[in-house]
Amino acid sequence: HIAKEFFERSNLPTSELSQIWNLSDVNHDGALSLGEFCTAMHLVVLRLNGFQLPDELPQQLQPFTPLID
Repeated sequence: HIAKEFFERSNLPTSELSQIWNLSDVNHDGALSLGEFCTAMHLVVLRLNGFQLPDELPQQLQPFTPLID
């Protein structure tokens, strides 16, 4: 819930924050890992600077997850 409260301080509309969360939560577990949080933060900053949110998360914004055997 800390991340949610943090992003609410951006004063972006709830609908946009929901879209940012859904785009960033790549494993759809309802929580943001550090990489997912960084992605969400990047999207918030882009939106605050007037950029439109993408419909899908671009490959270059997807958090890196190393392969584990």
